[in-house]
Amino acid sequence: MPSAPATPSPMQALADALGAPPATPAGTTDADAAWAAYSGKRHLEAAQRYAALSLHERAPWKYPYNLACALALAGRVDDVQVALAEAIARGGQRVRDKAAKDADLAVAREQSWFATVTALPTVPPATGDSADTDDSGLPARCSDRESDECWGLMVQGEFRFGEILAPSTPVTLTLPSPPKRPADRYRALGKTLPWKTMATELGLVGMHGLGDDRGVDDAPHAMTSHEHFEGKPGWWWPDDGPPLLLVPHVHRVVKGGDAETVATVTLVRVDPADGRAYATTLDVTEVTQHGARRASYLQSGVGLRGDGKELFVLSQIAVDGSDDPPTDRRLCRVRVEQGGLRMACAERFRGVDP
Repeated sequence: MPSAPATPSPMQALADALGAPPATPAGTTDADAAWAAYSGKRHLEAAQRYAALSLHERAPWKYPYNLACALALAGRVDDVQVALAEAIARGGQRVRDKAAKDADLAVAREQSWFATVTALPTVPPATGDSADTDDSGLPARCSDRESDECWGLMVQGEFRFGEILAPSTPVTLTLPSPPKRPADRYRALGKTLPWKTMATELGLVGMHGLGDDRGVDDAPHAMTSHEHFEGKPGWWWPDDGPPLLLVPHVHRVVKGGDAETVATVTLVRVDPADGRAYATTLDVTEVTQHGARRASYLQSGVGLRGDGKELFVLSQIAVDGSDDPPTDRRLCRVRVEQGGLRMACAERFRGVDP
């Protein structure tokens, strides 16, 4: 007797109801096409595109959140509930806070279901040694507390931090750093310096494009949790001192005889002693990481954790058209450790969702 077909998830059902999005224009990413539709007030098209992105990339909370906003603006208020619940499941308290004041969700806040969807989950009281933690060792409702202890536990593995990262290659930097540190420790450059000008000043020969976490499967939640980081160059305050210029980028390398696209980061710091700028580019992949078999490729991306205190670069092997999880994974994390900025990389790790 044939088995009954599987019931689609609420997000899949919503995407099916919205229909497939139009074809993405040549030379444009799916994410850029979705944002163009949204900013162009083509709200139904934006909803279709963000629904497809939400299904394809299961980690980032911004896609279902933007889907919720697009649905609200398109007048499909009842459908907002599904998208917003998905965004909160991925992004936790920062999504609740954002939804509570976002003008694009004003009509949703008038609905009876809004308070229920955005309410904090009920955590049953624990007793004994397990109080305040789950069986992973992560404090309950960790994302709601956003303490350094909580964020530190969201990625677990065999990480050993090495020597202090000291940018030492002299470069030109005409861009002045901002005087004030934002609460989340990151400020995008915006249009203050063209990418080509910056690449020339920093000596980034052969680089093309920016590196972010949008194209990386199964990225740890901590890597995708920063509200404002979208893979663009910006000022980063890993500690209470002057900021570093953080430049995520992608470039091509040859591994195993094949060209691979790799995401990495260049860090630039201005030495207060002489006022000159010095840079270093992080080496985040192993020589063995390359697409050794047909249809496999090196997939990589860059992210900041939610409080801005840690930088992540993830690289792994994925296979086109396969639902198998990525292999040959390597996660590098950069943060202040023992009084200095250090990097640790591990092939064995796991992300713990809040």
